[in-house]
Amino acid sequence: MIKKLVIFLLSLCLFGMIGYQINRPVLAQGQATAEITLQHQVVVAGLTVNQANQRTRFDLYDMSQLAAKHRQEDNYFQTLKTQSQTIQMVIQSEHLVLVGSQETNDSGQLVFHAPQAADRTYLIVQRQPEYLTQNGQIYQALADPTVMKMSDYLGVGQQSTIQTKATILKRQPYFFKYGRTQNQGEKPLSGVIFVLYQMRQGEKYYLTQSGDWCVTNTPKQEPRVKKILSDNQGLVMLHDIQLPAGQYFFEEVQTKPNYIISQSARAIALDVPALGDGHVLPAMRLNGTSLLQTAAGQLPNSVMATAQPRVMNEQKQQPTPTQLPETGQAKAMMSLIGLVILVISMLLCAELYKKRGINHEK
Repeated sequence: MIKKLVIFLLSLCLFGMIGYQINRPVLAQGQATAEITLQHQVVVAGLTVNQANQRTRFDLYDMSQLAAKHRQEDNYFQTLKTQSQTIQMVIQSEHLVLVGSQETNDSGQLVFHAPQAADRTYLIVQRQPEYLTQNGQIYQALADPTVMKMSDYLGVGQQSTIQTKATILKRQPYFFKYGRTQNQGEKPLSGVIFVLYQMRQGEKYYLTQSGDWCVTNTPKQEPRVKKILSDNQGLVMLHDIQLPAGQYFFEEVQTKPNYIISQSARAIALDVPALGDGHVLPAMRLNGTSLLQTAAGQLPNSVMATAQPRVMNEQKQQPTPTQLPETGQAKAMMSLIGLVILVISMLLCAELYKKRGINHEK
């Protein structure tokens, strides 16, 4: 009995191995592969940053199905290249398959080997940002995602070289100023004025135009205080100022007509975390919400599309206007009033005449 069971199990294993050999992917048999060479470097302010001995890991994903789904959308792949900070969300939501992962060498190069079928499309992404120091400033650098269509690379075993385009990321505080109307709609408010302050020993120190700090009781009128205005999209962003680690507050000092500055808009908390272990730059937080970094001075498309986080102002209650009658209604009303007065006058005259008649009889 045991001998028969062993023979049965061995037979199952043999048939399984034969089936795998018959149905295994063609790639293992003879499909051509392409050698993809990637050259990575980081440029800050026109200067190539020295990255000696700094290894950077890149991942290669098969995005063929995703590319086929969006083949009619001309701007899809161009938009995908701008999503360096949110590309991992795309990878997870679309269930892209990891083909390979490599680290750059001392010269900033790496090589991927991938199937060269014409219907394949690959996505190359940098796994983690790099942290660089240039002129005393700490930067984060992240290469733009690269989309590679194998139909553009013909020939067996062809070697292709890709030059990465690294984007400098900066922590810049931002939010969107919106107003809530009487019908509970929301719309961006432009031209709203904000200032930035920090609490020190119970006093407000306001950020100045020169990047220093000053104490004043009238920040709106004080010419030294830096004013930050919301744009047509309601975006409020502090440019060209690197804030040391600590807690700060945006204060709204002037809003649009017919809107009320909320109490929360007078103290919008901004937390700037310190440099973490391994020179990691944690995200800034506005009222507890993590803020994405700007890439080449621009916010990610996902931030601009959702306009988050928002700071709201309520619209003032408008007095109900007195409704004046229209011209036709006014004429009809005046005629009615005149008729009523005429009837009352006739009744009074009749009563008076009646009383006089009685007096004459007496």
